Amino acid sequence: MDSQTQFGNHIRPGGYKDIGAKTRDQSASLNMKRNGIINNTIYFIAVLLIFCVLSFSAVGEDYTENNNRGDSLEIIYIANAGFCVKSAEATILFDAIFENEAPISDEILLPPPSEYDNPTGAALSALINAESPFETIDLVFVTHCDLDHFTVREIQQFLTIHTTTSVICPDQVQNLLPGTKNEYATNKEQVIPITPGPGTEQFVEIRGIQITVLGLRHTGGREEIALNGYLVNLAGFKLLHLGDAWAHINNFAPFEWLPREKVDVLFVPYWLISDNKFIQVLQNFFRARYIIVMHIRKGETNKIRNRIEKLQPAFLPSELLLFERKMDKKILK
Repeated sequence: MDSQTQFGNHIRPGGYKDIGAKTRDQSASLNMKRNGIINNTIYFIAVLLIFCVLSFSAVGEDYTENNNRGDSLEIIYIANAGFCVKSAEATILFDAIFENEAPISDEILLPPPSEYDNPTGAALSALINAESPFETIDLVFVTHCDLDHFTVREIQQFLTIHTTTSVICPDQVQNLLPGTKNEYATNKEQVIPITPGPGTEQFVEIRGIQITVLGLRHTGGREEIALNGYLVNLAGFKLLHLGDAWAHINNFAPFEWLPREKVDVLFVPYWLISDNKFIQVLQNFFRARYIIVMHIRKGETNKIRNRIEKLQPAFLPSELLLFERKMDKKILK
């Protein structure tokens, strides 16, 4: 029950109304409204202060330039929030190995979210079997355990072929892998569970690739889901994948250092550009060169494309990008 909830007349345990409490209730209601307005004002001022501090701290910095990055990145769209990113140094995957219409392990309780796309059969087969263009995968990042980001059988099949690949994921994902009832045995040494928790981060370096794992809150108030965001330094390019992040400044304010990171490529779910209140956060907080909009419902690509075209002038010098077909690729420099 929040601070805006209005209370009516009290009901005594015996079942009768306390009429004498009516005046007190009205007075309390007025006080609660007044306190709510004050709290909202304080919150608004605090958010403005955060943006002011971030803006002044970035004065003199051109966040569109990063002199340490390599020549280019190749980004291949798999499906939903799934991408393959290739550089001269390594190849990584984000949320790319799943088939949410596949048989489900007993441990997974969530129904397949069929409103989002699966990888094509050819792409999934190539991913699992180390075929072109996925012959060598160095790292796999899984943001959380939803079936449109990760499925047990496909990850296990993948690991039986890619025996030197490491999977970075929340503990919830790792816990689903051992003991599943099929013929694929997970190599536990390949799975690296990291769960920082909301508002905290953990740094790790794997195969020379620097990674900061952000503990985020899942959209829709699903507090039971452990959600990781990943800031990855790949060949000097800084990539930030936000998974199914909640579109609210409170989800990101603890990471006050992020605007100074000069993110090159930011992967965001579509609801982060659909929420007008969050647009300013995207513009001022993340300060990314490229913003890739992902996790788009089936049949809504045109709607999101129109939204991007409308927003693009306000985002300059950042560039908003949309992958419209599975297995499309873009070269970013």
